[in-house]
Amino acid sequence: MIKLILLDDHKIILDGVSTLIASDPGIRIIGIFQNPNDALKFIDKNQTDLVITDLDMPELKSEALSQITEREETVIKIII
Repeated sequence: MIKLILLDDHKIILDGVSTLIASDPGIRIIGIFQNPNDALKFIDKNQTDLVITDLDMPELKSEALSQITEREETVIKIII
């Protein structure tokens, strides 16, 4: 089972994507966030396989994306 986090600053996008993905039995949405800092805190405490995010977010910097992907204990893939 893929453990997925959704990260976007637009709630309508999060709602739409989560609705589409919810019907897939191989994917479990473990977090939905509008704030990258909240997502990073969550990832620190929860095993995550995949993050789907918007690249053009006011609070999302390239450093935040590198913090997500450069975890030693696990490999997290990102779809932008």
